[in-house]
Amino acid sequence: MGRGKDEKAATGVGRGSVPVTAVRPGEDSRALADWGTRTDPEQYRREQRENIRRLLREGQVEEVRSMAAGGTADAEARLAEYYAEQGQWEKLASLRADRSTPHLVELLRLVVDPGEMPLEAAVKVWQVRILAHEEEAFQHLIDLLHERGRADHAIDVLRAAAGAPPAWRQRLDWTEWRLRVLLLLRAGRIVEALAMADDATTRSWLAPVLAEQGHIDALRTLGGPGETSFALRLARTLAAHGRLDEGLAIMTQRIDADEEYAYEWTIELLVELGEADRALQLRRKRGHKRRSPVDTSDFHLARLLDEQGRHEEAIGVLRSEGSAPRQLAELLAGVGRMEEAMVVLDAAQNDTRWQHVTDELAEHQAALLARYGKVRELRDRAANGRPAHRQIMRAHLARAQATTTEGR
Repeated sequence: MGRGKDEKAATGVGRGSVPVTAVRPGEDSRALADWGTRTDPEQYRREQRENIRRLLREGQVEEVRSMAAGGTADAEARLAEYYAEQGQWEKLASLRADRSTPHLVELLRLVVDPGEMPLEAAVKVWQVRILAHEEEAFQHLIDLLHERGRADHAIDVLRAAAGAPPAWRQRLDWTEWRLRVLLLLRAGRIVEALAMADDATTRSWLAPVLAEQGHIDALRTLGGPGETSFALRLARTLAAHGRLDEGLAIMTQRIDADEEYAYEWTIELLVELGEADRALQLRRKRGHKRRSPVDTSDFHLARLLDEQGRHEEAIGVLRSEGSAPRQLAELLAGVGRMEEAMVVLDAAQNDTRWQHVTDELAEHQAALLARYGKVRELRDRAANGRPAHRQIMRAHLARAQATTTEGR
């Protein structure tokens, strides 16, 4: 949700600090509560990549090197490009030295255009980018193999290198295994691709590839009883192809078999698709089914309902869920039920689950009262409320009164 330009989130603020104001959702949203910012993994990675490039332009190579050492794959890929641009061949060669992909390197030598740098340097840059999971680099390699008539040769090279199952898991790097599977699928050789998945690990590798390419029938063969993640991937793929009912039927079978995560993952899928009514129906019929200790499906369903303007239904979901007092209070206050909102936040401050964030809850309580002009209630809490939080209430009261005076 968007924040006003002078507003700060009501979290992480200790007693006696500058008061905050209640967060308002964005003007284009129908939501009453602030649910936090949705994370877009692709956007995050693009921003991270650009930030790393900026650091290198500013000469902060050591910082990028430290990021790479800490496991940031994009940092290593950008370092490879940087070392190549600077002609620092020894440093370039040192990257990913612990990862053996001889067959990938052999195929890269066949198709990579080195430009002005040595061939081995260009190959190394591509190898590091691919091992850093840069999908565009991986797909470009496949395109080049096809454009230059080397795709069948690549399949043969990787088949010879792999040997017979299950030896390929020892003889092929995951990237090489994935390259062969993608080449086989692009050539329509699905049976051969399926043969590459002969255990739980390789089936988990193959499932997302089949899903990305819409091979639904092949995907059906992968997941056995208890393998809920395969069922979810199949359901999501079916939904993407307009066959949501089939996908839900598959997940419902898993829910009824009491597979862990099956219920909450199905709710999450429906929330992703904006199917609030279906999610509510499933919750009514099977909400009693097994859930994991980290289930957040009710929270996300309530968020969707709030964003759709269905505030009372969102309140109903959160009341039974019990782990989002801040959002529940915001919803109650937003529909004019301020007294109930205060009861929710008072109860949370007495709940051992929230014992480490009671100051933040009090800050939010005060901010809600100020936001909705409940100065009398705020004044009463500043004078007679929980002693530990009276200063928070006084700070918000002073700000609310100052704002009222300025407006006259």
